[in-house]
Amino acid sequence: MTKFKVPRRSFLLFGGAFLTQIWRLDLPVRPTTPSQPSVTPTIIPTVRAYRSQINGIPFYQTIIDLKDPNIFVTIGLPNDANFANTISRTNGDENFDQLVARSGAAVVVNGTFASTNPQKTVMGNLVAGGRFLKYSPWENFGTTLGLGVGNRPEMITARVDGRPVWNKHWFSITSGPRLLRNGEVSLNPRLEGFKDPAVLGASLRTAIGFSQDGKRLFLASFDEKLYLDEEAEAMKAMGCYEAMNLDGGSSRALASDNIILVPPTRKLTNVILVYDGKNPPPEELKLSWERFQTRR
Repeated sequence: MTKFKVPRRSFLLFGGAFLTQIWRLDLPVRPTTPSQPSVTPTIIPTVRAYRSQINGIPFYQTIIDLKDPNIFVTIGLPNDANFANTISRTNGDENFDQLVARSGAAVVVNGTFASTNPQKTVMGNLVAGGRFLKYSPWENFGTTLGLGVGNRPEMITARVDGRPVWNKHWFSITSGPRLLRNGEVSLNPRLEGFKDPAVLGASLRTAIGFSQDGKRLFLASFDEKLYLDEEAEAMKAMGCYEAMNLDGGSSRALASDNIILVPPTRKLTNVILVYDGKNPPPEELKLSWERFQTRR
């Protein structure tokens, strides 16, 4: 698979895969002299995707420490947009390498589905930075992953659990179908509103989930076509307690440390961005996070 290096530049996206932590030294260790004490290096945990196998399936895996105060999960939109595509207004889509270059994020992965209509309508509601990027009160399909105060995760399937309480979410994305509930395989895609054979059949897939203690968020980008039950078993084997499917197929995309590991074959309408201590988020996002923490 070809890997592409793309240039980095700063940007502001207000709002907004097993991932690994790599410990880097932020300051060099200098030789000591009688007049110069040793310099203690600053150790900063960073988030990266790396190749692995689970149940014999090759994939890229990312683990995100949700208790790390330097972690910020948000959503990137095409063309510097501050709202996601709906049936009434649109910002179109954008090449993945451009989204990656503008973001400055540690990890960038494809998000939720989008329609093939001219507006390229994004599926479900999106919340990032504590505000709506898209809100359609009539939508009740799919499954939502939300992060609340302190990055506490929850997963809600609207047609089973009722609709999410959106103002509890600092970040949320609606996709699906759900793969795991309470540590066990839980699949009912038709109940959630999924009918597309591309979703129900074997496909190249991306998934997201979290551990039972809510401290780790998992992203997985699988390199083989899988059925939903195979994807669910893989997410369970890697340590997920709750998990759901994301968009995949030609939209499957992943970049880590500004290197494109999985290039999509189409333009994208939304991506998940993960910032860490070495790749900090825009200042506006930090400020909105601080304001959100006062909510109870």
